[in-house]
Amino acid sequence: MTGSKIDVRNKWLHRLPWRRNLAQWIATFCAGLGVCAAGIPLGTKGLLALEAGNVSLAADSWEKALEGFRKTGNTNAEVRTAVSLAGAFQTLGQHRRAVQVLESALGRAGKSGERSNILLVKHQLGAALAMTLEFDRADGLLAEALAAARADRNDATAAAILNDMGNSQAAQKKSKEALASYKESSGLARKSGNQSLLARALSNAASAAARFGDPVAADELNAQAIAAIDDVGSAPTKALLRLTTGLTDRQIKFPNGDQEVRLRLRANDSFRKALADAEVAKDLRTETYALGHLGQLYSEDGQSEVALALTRRATFAAQKAQIPEALYRWEWQTGRLLSSRNETESAVAAYRRSVQTLQSIRNDVSMGFGNSPVRQSFREGQGPLFLELADLLLQQAKRAGDRKTEQDLLLEARDTVEQLKSVELEDYFCDDCVNL
Repeated sequence: MTGSKIDVRNKWLHRLPWRRNLAQWIATFCAGLGVCAAGIPLGTKGLLALEAGNVSLAADSWEKALEGFRKTGNTNAEVRTAVSLAGAFQTLGQHRRAVQVLESALGRAGKSGERSNILLVKHQLGAALAMTLEFDRADGLLAEALAAARADRNDATAAAILNDMGNSQAAQKKSKEALASYKESSGLARKSGNQSLLARALSNAASAAARFGDPVAADELNAQAIAAIDDVGSAPTKALLRLTTGLTDRQIKFPNGDQEVRLRLRANDSFRKALADAEVAKDLRTETYALGHLGQLYSEDGQSEVALALTRRATFAAQKAQIPEALYRWEWQTGRLLSSRNETESAVAAYRRSVQTLQSIRNDVSMGFGNSPVRQSFREGQGPLFLELADLLLQQAKRAGDRKTEQDLLLEARDTVEQLKSVELEDYFCDDCVNL
């Protein structure tokens, strides 16, 4: 009897018009509650994806959560989710999208009147605007946020804002102001017990000092940052900070070069520890950069076999994580290493892959892809890739065994240089339609 009742009920349910769209209905309903169909909060899903190094999935989860909170009128959750989403966009190099999300969030926070949310969004929007080189607006918002944090006697928030102020000032080459901001930030971070922020402020200060041509200060600050990182609890954060200190040691240049070996060894140690932390955290994004920079160190040391093995591991990690801004770099590095070993044909293939990968992100790259607010022209940053490929093609053309192959290679070399000129025009006019 019970079985027949169940059978009848199932047939009735199956005939309902909404039965066929049940999955879609559940997904829509759950999004309104800020959860996915499996019952996991979308915000939590975003955090888990971020911890796993899948920034794109994190952004997708937060976008869905944001839409759900907006529909249900949960303004506080909407604003804080918007900040997380903007952070993911920045990690992906999509700084203008981050600014758009935060500008909308600031409007929503202002209407709600929640002081903590207004402070949070002003801070994050100011930092994001510095990445898009809108320094007047950035500095104004950061100053407002800092004043509010100080009024609330919130040392932890003030330390974070001062760190971002230092980043903006450093990008504007205001060396004294930047180093002063970093110093105050590290002091407040130490006072509030925020070890992660302390290490970040110190590493940023070291990087800035290196760029400003003060190797003694950079060396000392980086040593302090390295020591502070050991006490940071989060493996993904440690990995990223170690990567930063390693890159800073690569920037430091003493006049007589007598410290070069020591700094190279310290950079090697930082990159290896970053790799170990990234592997623990399963953070492919940091892993690919740690491997690639290690490969570069070994290449400069003349150990091409080890360098090539590390660079190929970096390439695989970038492919697996779908990070084109890393992938083109390591394909380029592979091409250089193969060229140095006189493996011209394989080198040309690697260069071609690098150029092809770069095509999909070249506009983002020319705007300063990644997390550095320091803008570099396309010719300075990526121009050598095209010119090196053209040079290899010319070398192949000279050794070609027949006229047709020679002509094809010469035409490809010419087109490669023309391609660089086209991108330079787009870069100069900030318009990808200028060639039309």
